[in-house]
Amino acid sequence: MSEFRAVILDLDGTVVEPTPSALPSERVVNAVKNTVESQTRVSVATGRPYWMAKNIINRLGVVDFCAINGGAEVYDPVKDERVYYTKIPRLSQRAVVTICHNMGIDVYDAESQVVGTPIERPSAVDENNVKLFISGLEEIRADELLEELRPIDDVFPVKSTSWSPGEVVDIHITHNLATKEQTAKAILEAYGIDPDHSIGIGDSCNDMPLFAVVGRSFAMGNSHIDLKNVADDVTASLKDDGVAVVLEKFFPTPASSSIKTQAFSIPAFSPGRVPIA
Repeated sequence: MSEFRAVILDLDGTVVEPTPSALPSERVVNAVKNTVESQTRVSVATGRPYWMAKNIINRLGVVDFCAINGGAEVYDPVKDERVYYTKIPRLSQRAVVTICHNMGIDVYDAESQVVGTPIERPSAVDENNVKLFISGLEEIRADELLEELRPIDDVFPVKSTSWSPGEVVDIHITHNLATKEQTAKAILEAYGIDPDHSIGIGDSCNDMPLFAVVGRSFAMGNSHIDLKNVADDVTASLKDDGVAVVLEKFFPTPASSSIKTQAFSIPAFSPGRVPIA
């Protein structure tokens, strides 16, 4: 039996190609199924909004709490509902939009992301917003923007895998207490799992907070170099089913006679802090 009791998976660049309609390979789906059948918790931690992540979560067969929008929200995929969220203070949102506009960069809210329209002016930000999103920047330009954004109070800006073509990155901005780190900790706590007994798999800089929590971290072969430098190990690339490679090693396919299906109970989500207004 594996020493690990939980696995937390990034999606884009890790489980699926970074495109809106992508789905995981059959090998990855089967590997996740075997992991669940070994009585291991499997969660997702993604920068996607829930409506863009739901089909992938369902395809994987994940039923445990998932970190959505970079950690700003937690969803229960069984009940199909949000159970926790942390908003970005409106003044901080306005500061972000002002800097972006001064640099000629469009910024979106969490739900519109790449399919909606950018925020027109700082005063138009939504007080209930949990994430801001910037798409398709060359990395040098993204680093310049990050330097401007980091001094803003209460925000955590980070580079992420982009859906845009070319050698570009996206930037996700959440509350600085609502990253994959804090949310992964809270999910593991909700299930009574020591973080040392968890595995995290990701591919981009926004997975660094996740890797700070888990007991064993795996960067995909196609990962950003900065993530590879902090990971415990590097697995195969997305095209070679790197997630399945890890899961098959630690949670091998059980003999058919030994499989015992057991429904896990889902505890109330109480990470010990309240949503931030």
